[in-house]
Amino acid sequence: METVFAEWLEKGLADPFEGRYNGVVDDLPFGNVPSTALSLMLVPMASKLGGIMYLTAAKERVRWLSKRLYDLSTDHKGINQRRSELPKGDVNDYELANQFFMTEDKEDLLAGMARIDFLLDELKALGDKPF
Repeated sequence: METVFAEWLEKGLADPFEGRYNGVVDDLPFGNVPSTALSLMLVPMASKLGGIMYLTAAKERVRWLSKRLYDLSTDHKGINQRRSELPKGDVNDYELANQFFMTEDKEDLLAGMARIDFLLDELKALGDKPF
């Protein structure tokens, strides 16, 4: 089984985000917070007052990391197979970002954490040093 980065990327469609995730991480909400810290904060902070800020930041970070990995990698098939083995592995990165943002369900939030960590690990394996 494979889970693609995003349907629009795989189909070569226009970017529905108009290049938002092509820029630098600093342009994102909480862009100065390391991705590992956002991952660790996602579950405990989601239900707190102001949790929407963390949910938004994590949603944007998943999308940014995913687009960066897509652009830097050549082994999309291998990444897609490894992604499919993660929690909620049948859901692509962009859809998962929306899912944990909208539901705030613990299972979805944990899957979001795992996805951020996965994307970071894949980028690091390519020699990239994302924030």
